[in-house]
Order: sequence, then C-alpha cells, then structure tokens
Amino acid sequence: MSSDSSPDLPPPIDRPTPATLPTSEPAPFAAYGFKPEPEPAGAPTPIPVSEPAVPAETPSSTVVAGTPNASEAWGVADDMDHSLDPNSVTIERVGSFIGSAILGLVLLAATIGGSIAASDYWPVFVGAWAALMLLFCAFSWFWPPIAYRHTSYRLSPRGLVIRRGVWWRSVAHVPRSRVQHTDVSQGPLQRYFSLGTLTVHTAGTEFASISLEGLSREVADRIRDVLIDGGDDDGV
Repeated sequence: MSSDSSPDLPPPIDRPTPATLPTSEPAPFAAYGFKPEPEPAGAPTPIPVSEPAVPAETPSSTVVAGTPNASEAWGVADDMDHSLDPNSVTIERVGSFIGSAILGLVLLAATIGGSIAASDYWPVFVGAWAALMLLFCAFSWFWPPIAYRHTSYRLSPRGLVIRRGVWWRSVAHVPRSRVQHTDVSQGPLQRYFSLGTLTVHTAGTEFASISLEGLSREVADRIRDVLIDGGDDDGV
C-alpha cells in the first residue's frame, strides 16, 4: 500500500442551491430536502379579527324646554305654517261628488214629479236638473283645491293656530294650557288615504272644540302628543 493513498470517500451530495429552489416551497425547508406538513383535512380556517366599527356621531336634535322631546325632535312644533296633506283634496272631491249624486237623485225625483204634473213643461224641468248637476260637479272638482290653498296650521310650544277660509278668513288660536283632551278620528276614505281628523277640546266653554281635517294620521298623532302635554303659556 502506498503512503499517498487515501481512503475512498463518498461522492459529495448534490444539494440544490437557493437560486434553483422551487418557488412553491419555503427556502429553509427545501434547502435540506424537507417539506412542511400539510394542514389536516377539516382544520378550521382562522378568522381575521378586525376592530369594531365606531358609529358616526349624529347631531342631537334641538329640544325646546317644556315641550315633549320626541315631538320636538320630529320637528312638528316648529312654529311654521304648514299645509294639509295633498290627499285631502281627493277626499274632498270624492265627498262632494257623493253629496252631489245624492242631491241629484232627490232633484231628479222632484223633476219627474213636476214633469208628470205639467207634461207640457218637462223639457224645462229636465234642462234645469241637468244644469244644476253640471254646476254641482264643477263645484265638487274646482272648489277643494282652492280651499286647500287657503288652509294652514301652525304648531308651537305655546299652542296651535289654524287659518282657513277663502272669502271669509278665520283664525283659531288653541293655547296648550287650555287643552282638555284631543281626539284623532278616521272615516272610511280617510283610512284608505291614511288621513285623520284632529279634534281639540278646550276649557272655558261647554262642549268647546275645534277640528282640523286633512292631516296625515302620523302628523295628527304628533300634534296630539304635543298638545296633551300641557303648558304654562296662555297665548299663542
């Protein structure tokens, strides 16, 4: 055996360099031939935790002292003139047409009776009945919008003011301190259009009351809530 002979050594292991590592495996494991253990089947997926949402600040409603907080927040007692609900025009027209139809039937019976009594003048009776019916129908159609434009109400912490009238104007003042109780009623047509009639009973005169028709049911209830709270002022 020669002195320069060396023991047989195993060939070097051909390890992949970092430049040749597959990009789908992490470098520390792939460099030594290891692979990370896969997640077990059915393992729950971690849910990311996020910060709770902070609600945005909303401006507080201005509330007048001595008045119901909820009603003032709704802006009902704002001391401004308001018109009635537009559907009140439709209700007034329907009611007028029904009244005209009933009156027309009565006049028709009288016309037939007059025509029988004076057979020579039946065209006159029929023509007069037709003219009256046309007049009633025209009134039922054109008058409600005119009356609607001349009716308004104003609610304040002191009370209720109602203005109405086309030819003869009237202004009714209802102080909160004199309100005994209030009623909100609905007829068949009002229920269909979600309207109501507010009736306010006041002190000082027996059976004294004032009614305001043509309000939406929601607004009528809000006005009632303001008025029944009472007050210390007597003027409006």
